Parts: sequence; structure tokens; C-alpha cells
Amino acid sequence: QLSQHNLPFIYETHADDHDQLVRRLGPVARSPSLLAVVTLNEILKERCTEVGVPVDRIITLPDAVDVDRWQGAPGRTEARRQLDFADKKFYAMYCGHLYDHRGIEDILGAAEQLPEVEFVLIGGWEKDVDRRRQEAAHLANVHIRGFVPNSEVPLYAAASDCLLVPYSANVPRVESMSPLKIFESMATNRPIIASDLAAIRSHLTNGRNAVLVPPDSGTSLADAITAAQAAERANR
Repeated sequence: QLSQHNLPFIYETHADDHDQLVRRLGPVARSPSLLAVVTLNEILKERCTEVGVPVDRIITLPDAVDVDRWQGAPGRTEARRQLDFADKKFYAMYCGHLYDHRGIEDILGAAEQLPEVEFVLIGGWEKDVDRRRQEAAHLANVHIRGFVPNSEVPLYAAASDCLLVPYSANVPRVESMSPLKIFESMATNRPIIASDLAAIRSHLTNGRNAVLVPPDSGTSLADAITAAQAAERANR
């Protein structure tokens, strides 16, 4: 409608489905009213050029976070006191939705193998929280807290010993996704354990700022957590 009325506009999209882009962006791809298309990464930029958007009108802006808000969280001891976490336990933290293909099955599989580790999952719609709580009912070391205000997420990260980003290889948009939790995790000083997927490797490097493990493997996730636990003990 903006194009039809010759009103200048900026179009933002995270879509990578060709047919969807053809329907929504194709008709205005070369409109003089289109000032720019804003998207997340080079893969999505290429998708936009495929439907006719001139490359010089595409702006790539990756996700980002307010680093000060994350690094301004209290220290681990104080964060655990505020959240009533045990001081001497090892906590593996997941922050995000509880949909399928988000690695929740891997987390529960790792929890079965590591009963001495406390797994805390925050986030998720109520129906997903209920389902995952049923799936984890037999695991005393899994704590699914559900939704918390975004302002409290840095506090949970500060209370943790490692942060989990275990996406499945079958997650929709696996090649073009840009998970915000990656950037949030990078804003902390906690070890990150993430799935070894191309979209994640574009931001995280195995052995440098993260440990990358094969996706869809609770055992691989458990092994990485065990290594993080051993490193934490060695540094105490």
C-alpha cells in the first residue's frame, strides 16, 4: 500500500522462504518508494536479491544486545542468593522457547546422564512449559521455571556455570537463523555450549568463545558439560 501511494518505506524481513518473499517483497522489489530492505545475515541478503531487490538497497544488520545490561548483573554468589540457588552445585542454564527442535530433548538426555548437574530452563509458552515438565517429571535435577521477565534473564545467566544453546539440525531456517540467545550468551562471561551448525559457527568458534557439539545428541551435550564442570573445579 505504501508503494501504491508513492510513500517511501523500509522493509524489514527475516524470512528465507522463496515463495513468501516473492509474494511479499517481489511486487515492490524495484519500487522507487522502497528505500531499503533490512535483514539479518548474508544468506537472507542473497534470498532478497533472488526476488529482485537491488543489492545496494539491502542492509544487513545482525542481532545485537545491550552488553551493559548483561555485564551489569551481580556476581555468581549474589545472583544465586537472589534466585535461591545452591552455592556449591553446578548449574547448566537454558534460556529460550521450549519448542520442538530447540534441543530440549538433548538437555533432558544430558540430565539423565548427569544427575549431579542442575539443569535450569527458563522461558516458553505455558502449553510448552506444561509439556516439558511432564517429560522431565522423572528428573529431579531439571527445573523448568517457565517465563520470566526479560530484565531477569541476565541474573539467571550470572547464576549459571554454563549456558546451553543446543539447536537441532532440523530446526526451521537452520541455515539462515540468527538466534538472539547466542548474542545474549556472548555478553556474559560464562562458558557457552552450542550446536555445531553453520548459522551458529558464523558467530561462535569452537574452542575460542564456545564449545560446539554435534546437534541432536544428549550424550555429546553431556560430555561438553562434564568438561566444563571439570574446568570449573580446576579453577576454584
